Amino acid sequence: MKNNTDNFYSTASGFPIRLYSARPDNEGAVPLHRHNELELLLVREGTLRLNFSEDSLELSAGHGVLINSGVMHSLGGSADCVCTYVMFSDEFVAPAGSAISLKYVKPFVLNHTLPYVPLDGRFEWQSKALSAAEEVFALLARYTGAVSHLPYDDLVTSLPESSCWELDVHTLVGEIWSSIYKGLEGAVKSTVLGNEYAARRRTQLMTDFIRDNYREQISLSEIAAAANISKSEAARCFQSCLHISPVAYLLRYRVEVAEQLLQNSSMTIEAVGYECGFSSASYFCRMFQRYTGMTPGSFRKGKNNLHGS
Repeated sequence: MKNNTDNFYSTASGFPIRLYSARPDNEGAVPLHRHNELELLLVREGTLRLNFSEDSLELSAGHGVLINSGVMHSLGGSADCVCTYVMFSDEFVAPAGSAISLKYVKPFVLNHTLPYVPLDGRFEWQSKALSAAEEVFALLARYTGAVSHLPYDDLVTSLPESSCWELDVHTLVGEIWSSIYKGLEGAVKSTVLGNEYAARRRTQLMTDFIRDNYREQISLSEIAAAANISKSEAARCFQSCLHISPVAYLLRYRVEVAEQLLQNSSMTIEAVGYECGFSSASYFCRMFQRYTGMTPGSFRKGKNNLHGS
């Protein structure tokens, strides 16, 4: 296997969901990584093995998984393993700050007890989610010209012509989310009652502020002000919901953005550091190595070798 991700199909300019095809066999396993987007994955052929920080999951053909935002995971599989997956932000399900997001989306995304949701068809809600996911993948395959590359020929040809396939995809993602939420409602609600829900709402406001302003030299006071709370309460909310301090979250997010820029742009390392809000190149390099275990230069070189191999 030359590349961990064999194919990437952009659905449409500005359309916030991406379709991938991959063959994560034993020789080209996808290393431990994380991303802020949600990942919905289906196994087409063979067996897929996912490793998480404290758990592992094995999926066979026809099964799938929804991986939560920010969860560390790696992929490996049998020699004949083929999987397809889409990545999208939780805002694709519902706008940030909306009643739907606060009630049904953020309680799941911010729930550290739900790093992933296996979809193996054992329950009706899983079967419904899998069925809708198959249709999402088929729509994306059909309308991105990827029919000849992805194993959806039969389903694609049976789909009726649609003049608003993007809306169809959005509706189906909503159906998937509804099925999963209903199936896990008890687990989701058990961690977001009373003061815990208030803490998660405040944490959401502060993390949104960080993501909008990470390029600036923002302080803990400003982060706390985004939720109209004190610095000590801000620290309590972050520890309760994310098991990390506000400042550490800010640094980690800056490093995550830096990883993307190092991988996908030709910016110098110094320019990447400043773009991500670090006050100096040396400070950027120290923080990057603290959170990734390697220097920015080593990270960029390793990614270039991976994609060029």
